[in-house]
Amino acid sequence: MRRCGTIILVAALLLYAGSYVAVRRAHWVIHYCGYYTDGDRRVVAGHRVAAGDPGPMGNPAFALAHHAFTPLRWAETAYWHIRRPPGSAWEQRCSAEQCAAIFTW
Repeated sequence: MRRCGTIILVAALLLYAGSYVAVRRAHWVIHYCGYYTDGDRRVVAGHRVAAGDPGPMGNPAFALAHHAFTPLRWAETAYWHIRRPPGSAWEQRCSAEQCAAIFTW
């Protein structure tokens, strides 16, 4: 019986993670990568993973996805903070269009 519970738990976690990938690809949840000027007038990086723009009519599914996937959003934000720590110097390696494509999957 314990093995059956483990299989169900693993299947549920895989379904949850797969759903997050689908939501990210549909841009319901996106990675915002911003650059701003700090107190020393340096251009530095910042990150946020949040709900996408639902458009002028609003779509409650965007807010639901934002809240339902909070643990994975936090994990992805932690990943981005490790990859490019907040406050690190900005190095432009791509055009704005290329960066938008990279950061929104």
